[in-house]
This record gives sequence, structure tokens and C-alpha cells, in this order.
Amino acid sequence: MTETIDFGIQVPTEFSDSNIWGGIINGATVPQLAKLAGGAEPIELSGTSGSILATAGADNQYRNAAWIFLDDGVSGPYTLTIPSVEKCTLVYNAMGTYGITFDAGGDTAELTPGQWGFLIVNGSGGHCVLLTFSGLTSTEVSDNVFRILGSGDASKKLAFNADTITAGQTRTIDAPNASGTMALLEQDQQWTGAQRSGTGTTLTSATTITPTLLNWEGNRASLTLSHNATIANPSDIASAVGFVGRIVGQQNSEGGYDLDFGNVWFPIGRSDPPSVPTGPNDKFRIDLEVVSATRIDYTLSSVGV
Repeated sequence: MTETIDFGIQVPTEFSDSNIWGGIINGATVPQLAKLAGGAEPIELSGTSGSILATAGADNQYRNAAWIFLDDGVSGPYTLTIPSVEKCTLVYNAMGTYGITFDAGGDTAELTPGQWGFLIVNGSGGHCVLLTFSGLTSTEVSDNVFRILGSGDASKKLAFNADTITAGQTRTIDAPNASGTMALLEQDQQWTGAQRSGTGTTLTSATTITPTLLNWEGNRASLTLSHNATIANPSDIASAVGFVGRIVGQQNSEGGYDLDFGNVWFPIGRSDPPSVPTGPNDKFRIDLEVVSATRIDYTLSSVGV
């Protein structure tokens, strides 16, 4: 025999009922007290989709500080619709097979089986992100959501813009193995460290050589002549305006080959193309600048063997 008092706890009025009372306390009342104190909400999922209850009253699941998801007949990867309301919730996927994708109407984030994390919804545009205890699980976050704040002044922010990337492409930026200051294209630069270009691009000797300037590593190319050759107009001259580069050339071990140029190549200081040295292994250098889509100014220097 028991009596009900405030808080829904039943206490025995007879000694023989003490075991029943203990079972009630351990099996039902204590978990409810823990739920009330900690805000944890066990949520049973079934099928492949569902939503978090956000209605007023006792069934409002969204007010809880933590959600624990249980498998009650889930048949595939699960999509859980959540309100687009500013909130941070501790979440745990207790299911052993399927992941849970949270959808707030904008971005989505996935919680894999057995994983804990913090689900953060910004309440604007349905943006959400999932932070697990080992790092960031949602690898695709809108650039208008992610910001880096200054540690001394949170009003100072660093934002990223991915809109200039070609549709369907993922670009990777490799961080240098050093600390330093970022250089910007639009600002004058004062380089304090030595700058080195790449090893250069090798041009293949042929009767006609058509360079693609913007593919030259370090804006440099090398050429060993084994033909009477013509360096034709670059295939990308229109997009290479402003390009400044160099060709380091030489004759092969036999020598005797001539080099000519396409009609957009203009030698500086003369009207006719200069000749390259023709002795075996003789070296020469061509310095060039793309002035416009129809003009390349260049000089040719003989640098000996």
C-alpha cells in the first residue's frame, strides 16, 4: 500500500511494501529526477525520418538540454527535422547502425552511431553545425556562418568567401609550415624572406612550339633545340596579359638549329628577330613580357656554352 505525495513519489505505509517502493524509486522516479535536473531527453526513433517536438507543454522535446537517440525500428539513415531556433544541445546517437542527419531547414549535420556532440543552431536561415568531442563532424559549413573572432576583441572577424570557386569543384589550400603574415594580391608587398621560383617547365622541341604561359612553373621554361623551330603565339595570351617570364634555351649536342617567333612576338630595340647561337650546346635566354593580347615584348641574349 502506498500514498502519493508531491513530486509524484510514492512512499510505503506498510513495511511489506518497502521493496516495491525501492523498485519504484530506482526504476522510475530517479531517472525522471535525473531527466528534470540534467535536461536529458531519450528519444526513440523509427523509420527513416522524424522531427523534434517543439509544442508547448510536457511533450516539448526541444527545451531539453540533451537528446539521447534510441533505435525503435530505424530502417535506414535517419533525417531529423529540428526547429530553426537558436540553441546548443548535447546529443548522443545510441544507435548501432545508422547515422542521424539534423536538418534545420538550411545546413545539415550528421551524427554517426555511438558519437557524442554539441548541435548548434544559429536560428537564422536554418544554419546548424555539429561539434563532436573529437572535432568538427560536419565538414560542409556555409562560409556565411563560419567566422574566426579576435581573441582580444570579438568585434574583429575573419570570414571566408567560396563564391569564386567553379561550381562542383573543391579547392584545397595548403598551409605553409611556418608562421608569418598573409600576402594579398591587392596590396603592395614588402618581402622579408628570400623568394624562389619553381624548377620551370620543359618545352618540347618541334618545328612549331605553342606555349601555354600560365602553365609555366615559376614563370620559367627550358628548351633544348633539336629542330629548326618557331615559337608560336601562346594559346593563352589573352588571359596572360601582364605575364613576365623567361625561356632558358640551348642547342643540342649537334647544334645548327634556328629559332623563329610568331607574329605577336616583338623584339625590343629591333625590327627583325634576333638569331640564337648555333654551336653545339650553345646557350641562350629569352626574357619576355605579355603587353597585350596581341603583343609580347622580348629580348634574346646569347650566354655562351
